[in-house]
Amino acid sequence: MYYEVYLDFYFLESFLTDVALLILVKTVMREKWKAKRIAGTAVLESMWSCIELLLPFRGSFTATFFWIVSVLLLVRGGLGKRTAKEVLYGALLLGISSFCFGGALYVAETFRYIPGIFVKMAVFLVLWMLLYLYTETDQNRQRICEVSLWQCGKNRKVKALYDTGNRLREPYKKRPVNIIEYEAAKELLDGKENVFLIPYRTVSGSGEMLRGIVFDRMIVSKGRKTEIYEHPVIALTGKRVSSDGSYQMILHPDNRKNQEEKDYV
Repeated sequence: MYYEVYLDFYFLESFLTDVALLILVKTVMREKWKAKRIAGTAVLESMWSCIELLLPFRGSFTATFFWIVSVLLLVRGGLGKRTAKEVLYGALLLGISSFCFGGALYVAETFRYIPGIFVKMAVFLVLWMLLYLYTETDQNRQRICEVSLWQCGKNRKVKALYDTGNRLREPYKKRPVNIIEYEAAKELLDGKENVFLIPYRTVSGSGEMLRGIVFDRMIVSKGRKTEIYEHPVIALTGKRVSSDGSYQMILHPDNRKNQEEKDYV
């Protein structure tokens, strides 16, 4: 049987497939991907595939050798894995992603009136969006913990999100500020607290003043790990801090550091 293959098209298709697979695997690993590293690796692997295609002889040994080198190029070059354990894990994820990507392409190719390269791009975008949404949701779920607040002898438990992006500090002693919904904390308040104002600016750029209160104690529990903070600064907001209501409080990442290095009161 005779086949006519255009080498430039074969190279482009191989390049796009490699880029798609590497981005998908990086998304699953929840790691940031570097465009130059991924593009460079995809170029090398595509050139390697073209060399295999141009060989005058092909057999099972040759095919296996070229496949192993291709996987190592993608895992070590594109994913940046070095140890044997990391390479094996990367190769496993690469294989699973390749299987899923190929299966999705097989289904999508029933739309034969659409050029194959556009089908491949569309399948990649759909898979990447699904993986991204899943990993983001799962990551948020893993960062949610239980917080027990103590004030004037009263106790209240709420769900809180440990947010590494929270950089809010009160302007007087530069202590880290945790944010809680007023509705979640109001039963602990009796109106006699010392309240101070904390300027707060949202991501959109709009600013407002939050009411800050120094609580007696805050106990953060995540699995078997428990951390106790004395006199934490907590700001009250009338808005919801979670769009789906899965948590009512946002924790500052520097609570522990502040407690160890400064007089917290």
